[in-house]
Amino acid sequence: MFKYLHHVHYAVDNLDDMVDYLEKNFDMKPDRIEISKGNHPAREAVYHAGITEIQVTEPLDTDSSLARHLAEHGPGVYHVAFGVKNIETIFDRAVANGNEMRRKTVSVAPRGYKTVNIEKSTSHGIGFQLIEDPEHDL
Repeated sequence: MFKYLHHVHYAVDNLDDMVDYLEKNFDMKPDRIEISKGNHPAREAVYHAGITEIQVTEPLDTDSSLARHLAEHGPGVYHVAFGVKNIETIFDRAVANGNEMRRKTVSVAPRGYKTVNIEKSTSHGIGFQLIEDPEHDL
C-alpha cells in the first residue's frame, strides 16, 4: 500500500540554527524557506533527498498542534508521510476499521496534493500521514 516515502517532517525550536547546522555538517541547502500557508503558521525549510522531501519547521503560533508537539516532545520527527494511490479508498477503509481521522474527509494540502492523517489514539501511538501526490506518481 505504501508506494514511497513522501516526506519526513521535523519540528524545531529555531529554524535558522537548524538550517545552519545542516549546511555546515551535511552541505545541504534548502530548496526554499517559506512561511507555511496552512492552518498553523510556521517557518519551514524544505530539502530534497531524491523524491523524498525533508521539512524542517519552526512553529510561529504557540497554540498550533506543531507547537504543542514540540513543547511536549522537544525537537525531532513530527511525522512521516507515505505516498499512496487511491487515497479516498484508503480513507474509507481506515474509518471502517475504527481509526480516528484528523479531518472528516480527504483534504488538499497547500501544495496541491491530497492528504489524510490517522490520529495516534487509534494507531498504537503512531501518527500516519498519507499523501496522494500526482507529481510523485510511482
